[in-house]
Amino acid sequence: PEYQRKGIGTLLLQQILLEYKHVYQKVLLTDNTEKTIQFYQSAGFIMDTDMNCRAFLKMY
Repeated sequence: PEYQRKGIGTLLLQQILLEYKHVYQKVLLTDNTEKTIQFYQSAGFIMDTDMNCRAFLKMY
């Protein structure tokens, strides 16, 4: 929490998007909290609630 709302996450995300600007489609899996949703929407991501696909994860 002490590092939140200081622009660090935004800068990191901008660097990641710049590094992978040649990648057409970017898919992000994250938690569903209001703070997280607002953060990614403010960065231009849209929440797709009508995707006709499934995600498969293997957690370690």
